[in-house]
Parts: sequence; structure tokens; C-alpha cells
Amino acid sequence: MRQRLKQKKKRTKEQLEKRYGQLRQQIEKNVEKHIRKQYHFLSEAYSIGKELHGRPFGYKDLANDFKMSFPSVVRLMSLKKANARTWRLIDDGKISVRMASLILHRASEVRQDTLIDTIINEGFTSTDIMNMTTKSAEEFNEDKMNISIQKGYAQRQHAWRAINTALKRIDSVCLIHPENIPKERINQTIGSTDKSIESLRIFRASLTGKKNLITRGLRT
Repeated sequence: MRQRLKQKKKRTKEQLEKRYGQLRQQIEKNVEKHIRKQYHFLSEAYSIGKELHGRPFGYKDLANDFKMSFPSVVRLMSLKKANARTWRLIDDGKISVRMASLILHRASEVRQDTLIDTIINEGFTSTDIMNMTTKSAEEFNEDKMNISIQKGYAQRQHAWRAINTALKRIDSVCLIHPENIPKERINQTIGSTDKSIESLRIFRASLTGKKNLITRGLRT
């Protein structure tokens, strides 16, 4: 009985090819380029293509068949990585499908939840995301901080938290014993430390409103 049901569900080659053609027409009719619709059409077409052609069928084949650019297809198909939380945020209007596809296209080791939350909380643009390096969590956090500083932070609380975290990290790093630093790196470490001390001095002066001290610090 189960085998009969499986056989009924399985479509013939002709049926698959017909549906594939219908999806191509739907993509062409989607003149408004509704991203979510395009994704669903392409996702179904990709599954059919794999069923018809097997493993060799890829995104390049999909792009050629649907007369779309390869980068566009890759970006749209990255929505396959979207988890339930991301789709819920899209449905709630917290983030656009276009932005989500850009994020998921760039995501690697960094969890998508972290990236999505950064966009929502910090107000980053698609340009910011395209310029961000997300090869590792450390590189992502560094890029995130740099962009946030340039933008002045979306919320003051986030700015204070970033400063507080950085200062605590400096306190911890200062506990490292000099013997644990490679001898050939000592002079470089001294130079970096002097630079950081000067930056902290200027920053402290800005907090107390001593503009003259800031100016002198910048000139040196």
C-alpha cells in the first residue's frame, strides 16, 4: 500500500518538465521582482532540476534556464538558510526579504541570528553588509564595531556597552606576563601600547570636555 502511494506521488519526467516550464513563465511574469515569490519559484525549480538532471545540475544551470544573473540566483537561493526566527522577523516587518538574503549570502561562521540582530538594532544598510567581512566571528565583531563607531551608534546604550567591554578587555590583557610575549614582538608591543595609551588619553579628555588637550594630542 505504501509503495503504491509513493508511486502515485512521484511525477513523470514530462510532468516535471512541464512544471519547470511553468515556473519559468511565473518568474518572467513577476515583473515587480517580488523577492519572496522569486525565491519560492527558484527553490521549487532547483529541486525539479536536480530530480531531472541529478547532481550536475547547479545554480549556474538555474541562472541560464531562467535568464537571470548567477549572483542574483545565488543571493536568492541563500534564503534556503533562513531559520524559523528569520522568517518570523520578515513576516513581522522587522527586516526585509532583500536584506535577509544579503545577510544570509554573506554569512559563514557567524550565526545568522547575530547578523540579523545587528541589522535591526544598529540600523546597518545593505552597503554596510556588503562591505563587512564575515569569515570569522572575530572579524565580524571588529567590522561591526568599526561601522557602529563611524555611524555614531544607533543607540547610546550600545556605545557605552562597547566602550565598557573594550576597557575591561584592556584590563585583562594588561595582566599578561611579559615573559609570555615573544622577544621579537616586544618592541612592536611597546609601540602599540604607547599608541593605545595616547588614544585613551585623548578619549578621556573628550569625556571631560578638555578640547585643548584633545587638539594637542591629535597634533603629536
